[in-house]
Parts: sequence; structure tokens; C-alpha cells
Amino acid sequence: MMISRRGAGCGLFAAVLAGAARPVAAQPITGLSEQLAPRAPSAPFVPRPGANAMRGPAELGSGITVQETERGTVMSVQGDVLFAFDSYELRPSSREVLGRVVAYIQQRRPPQIAVEGNTDSVGSPAYNVALGQNRARSVVAFLVQAGGLPPGIFTMASYGATRPVAPNTNPDGSDNPEGRARNRRVDIILER
Repeated sequence: MMISRRGAGCGLFAAVLAGAARPVAAQPITGLSEQLAPRAPSAPFVPRPGANAMRGPAELGSGITVQETERGTVMSVQGDVLFAFDSYELRPSSREVLGRVVAYIQQRRPPQIAVEGNTDSVGSPAYNVALGQNRARSVVAFLVQAGGLPPGIFTMASYGATRPVAPNTNPDGSDNPEGRARNRRVDIILER
């Protein structure tokens, strides 16, 4: 399913999410046998300067960065690996990537997992929060339905474009496609 970034009137999201700096609360995913438990997310993941960012274990492969933080293990999956631009429908190829994530989660057995959607700065703040939420929801639905993980351990949030890990524009104000690509991601946090 694809939604357009051109439409600035996201109705409910625009009215409710003024400022878009706060995450959207977890919501149930239609079609699951159980609802995901809403819970306010922990402090946002912000890479620390000089932090030990590392490529994921070999079984996670490319497109996934793993970092140990105070919150727990943060797996950042590049949005382009999972979704087409401006879409929250999982690509067929993302099943393999998320399958590796499921295996890693099953080895670690965390008590809670936060799934957080992040976007680049293209589009309105309300639109980006909605897109990030839908992307987080798609990932959680896969992890529960195809991965067999219990829905009660998940929380979802969207930060839209408010937590970039790279500049969306160059110093001269021109577009920075590489930076925007890095900002389009889903963070999966295996909380302690």
C-alpha cells in the first residue's frame, strides 16, 4: 500500500500531532489475534559521538547496524531495505532480512522490544509521523505473524523526521540523498 507525501492534510494526524516531536502511541494491528500493548516509549535512541557502532553480527547481514546502548541492543534497519520510497508495504526481499532479525531476537530473548519508525525530512511533519508509524506497524506485524514472536513484548512509536542520524541537506542547502536514505530507518530496540 502506498500513501502520497504530496497531500499535506493528514486529517487526524495533523490535528493531533501538532509539532510532531512526540511519538505516536502504539496502536493495535488489524488482523492479529492479540493487540499490541500500548506503552510510552523509553528515551529516544540518539547515537552518542564515538559510540561503539558496529556492523551487525554476520547473520544479520548488510542494511542492518547494531549498537549497544543504555536502552539495550539497537538494530537499525535501513528503510530502503524494507520499503519502497514513500511506502510502508514491506518489499518481498525484506522477508529475508527480517527473518534474520527474528532469529537474532529469538537468541537474545529480550523482555521488551520497541519498534520505532523514522523518516527523512521530505513531507510535512504530520505526514512523516504517520508514515513512520505505519512502517513500525508493518515491521511489528511481520515479527509477530511470520516470526512467531509474542505481540505483548512490542511497543511502537514514530518520530517522523525529528531524529535524524545524518543531514537531510548539504551545508549549501542542496538535497543530501545519502543522508536522507540513512534517516529512513526502523529502529528495533531489544530493551534490557
